[in-house]
Amino acid sequence: MYDVIVIGSGIGGLTCADLLSKRGKRVLLLEQSERLGGCCASYDLNGHKFDVGAIFILYKELYHRFFEMMGLTFEDYIRMDLLDPVYDMRFRDGSSVLVPMDPVQTADVIAEFAPGDREGWLEFCRDMKTVWDAGKVMVDKPFPPLEQFGTPGHLLKMAASLKLMRAIPTILRVITNTQDAVNRRYMRDRGALTIVSFENLFAGIPADRINGIFAVMSYLSHEGYWYPRGGMGAIPEAMARIARDNGTEIRMNTPVTRILIENGRAVGVETGEGEIIRARVILSNASAIPTYLDLVGREHLPARFARAIENYTLSIPAPMVYFGLSEKPEEIRCHFTVMVPPPDQLNAYWDEYYAEGLMPRMEDLPQGIVCPSVTDPTLAPPGKFSLGLLTCGPYRLKYHTWDDYKPEFIEESASHIERAVIPGFREMVQDRDMRTPVDFERELLLPEGSIYGLEMSIPNLGPFRPSWRSPVISNLYLAGASTNPGGGVPLVMVSGINASACIVRDHGW
Repeated sequence: MYDVIVIGSGIGGLTCADLLSKRGKRVLLLEQSERLGGCCASYDLNGHKFDVGAIFILYKELYHRFFEMMGLTFEDYIRMDLLDPVYDMRFRDGSSVLVPMDPVQTADVIAEFAPGDREGWLEFCRDMKTVWDAGKVMVDKPFPPLEQFGTPGHLLKMAASLKLMRAIPTILRVITNTQDAVNRRYMRDRGALTIVSFENLFAGIPADRINGIFAVMSYLSHEGYWYPRGGMGAIPEAMARIARDNGTEIRMNTPVTRILIENGRAVGVETGEGEIIRARVILSNASAIPTYLDLVGREHLPARFARAIENYTLSIPAPMVYFGLSEKPEEIRCHFTVMVPPPDQLNAYWDEYYAEGLMPRMEDLPQGIVCPSVTDPTLAPPGKFSLGLLTCGPYRLKYHTWDDYKPEFIEESASHIERAVIPGFREMVQDRDMRTPVDFERELLLPEGSIYGLEMSIPNLGPFRPSWRSPVISNLYLAGASTNPGGGVPLVMVSGINASACIVRDHGW
């Protein structure tokens, strides 16, 4: 019998496998696909390497702390490059600016087209840094031993942090407003507001409705965006190597179809081939909704709990188009190029198009061009170039299915890039591919392609998300984007650390 069965090799599942196998536990990790990492992965298209889901890393300190917990050195396993400039902002009028990582240098850039917003930008950065530093007090010092992580004493120690106490007035001012109101407190110019507004598209909620705490997202690039050499898949590959070194057994192409429940306790799993495997603990890194409703089954859940799980709001999907090019376009100046409408138009997009299942003109879609081979030339064949387009689109289209619309969307994307950024782009394209919201659902088992699990809104963040320890099934634990604290690779790693800590305490390991 295994001590732990981990369902899924996303970052949350791999974090648990690493931490528990380090403590000498017999761990089996079952991955339904041929690729590690879930939404933090890479795949090959005729020698061009592209990322599936996550496109860069923030909160790099967390990865170092995790490796310290494992008794390892981060740089021995993963090398990362800093993205600076953090992005190339393309405005609707055809102008563009390179946005540096350094906030003061960015202030100088803003002053070139909005001199009245220079000081407002710097004040914005000071306040958002205060909020961010308060939110990451847990990584300012080495983590406590795993069995103490998340205990009342640990939480009280974090709450007593001077950084957190000093930040309370700023935090209150931010969380009692919308992101749009917070942004407009500091800046007035449309271009400057575009710079501090576009990242809310990752939350999938208009800036004029989402809580002001999400204004921090627009500051985080100035803390540092990082990219792992070899692509985002280098992270799960390194974590899987550590797990195997500590004795974890990893089986690929092994879907789990059922979690076995006996007398209200999780006791094992059944695989797609009908194999029954038993364990003392089951850790699901699958989305919480299918974990409970499909793998556990409604018959084992209190009716009220099942309804609560059904009523969670899913996060947005994010269609991604991939192009293998014959050469590097001279118009590409950095890893990430942003093309978004001004804030008022971006707010209207969600109500007028997204909520109605409609796709506007390509020019009216929020988009990012991701060029990993700018940072790591090995991600494309010699002399060639890898380019991806990240955008938004509803899971349910009003007049199409994604399978039917996919070829047209790829062609529209290529034409748009040619018009807006890279003249002659279509002649450079040698390979093309796409992941639609439906593809993400099929390949990664993400309900409706929800890349962040649940909606990134205050009612669906932190303790309002499903807990690491199941409240209704003994010996069942959860980690991943749909659990506390939220979506995104760093938060998913935190969920894995907390789930592991719960397991260790509950079982005296």
